[in-house]
Amino acid sequence: MNNQKPKKIYRPKPYLISVEFEDGSKFTIKLQSLRDNCPCAECIGEEFPSIDGKKRITVPGLNTMKPGKYELKELNVVGNYGIQPVWGDGHDSGLYLWEQIREIFEKNNLIEEEIQKLENKYNKN
Repeated sequence: MNNQKPKKIYRPKPYLISVEFEDGSKFTIKLQSLRDNCPCAECIGEEFPSIDGKKRITVPGLNTMKPGKYELKELNVVGNYGIQPVWGDGHDSGLYLWEQIREIFEKNNLIEEEIQKLENKYNKN
């Protein structure tokens, strides 16, 4: 897996986010895919040891639809290792490492026909 920092992250449309890497790779995904892959403990849960030595797992919060959930307000670079989005519903605890960004974008990359279908859908509304 290539762990390099992206050279550019941008939004070609309000519902899309794109990334370009130094190696020339370019990916575009739905903004919703970025939010749905939030790596924070609130979204995916976490494991931690207890006093008795057994692992305890916190259950992630309910995946409820809140106003602004998929509205990206800010995208902040954190040090030299990742980004931290601020979403319209106030959620801002997800820290995406560059390796995770690469993985999320590769896994959810849209082909041109999918992008065109989304554009048609959003242009009708």
